[in-house]
Amino acid sequence: NNPGIALMGDFWHMTWEETSDTAAFLSAAKYLHHVHIASRKTRNVPGEDEGDNYVDGFRGLKLIGYQDFVSFECGCRSSDRKGALAKAVKLLREQWASA
Repeated sequence: NNPGIALMGDFWHMTWEETSDTAAFLSAAKYLHHVHIASRKTRNVPGEDEGDNYVDGFRGLKLIGYQDFVSFECGCRSSDRKGALAKAVKLLREQWASA
């Protein structure tokens, strides 16, 4: 138990490396202090890939009482970047609510 350890979750990497987003966040609970988010397939703005789903991960974050940061780490295909970000925020809020 090293209190100086801090972990970061990353939804894009978890797509390829984890079998369960919920389980990954639960196992990192007391060390998790930052989360990156991007579309699940192409690492663009969430929602730019069909079927982007973060509900299981959000459920895990809720179960551990996560209160720290979630930040975008992604590109953007759309020429309307403000519109793409607004759609992403809407998608993420809806999925957080349903988690």
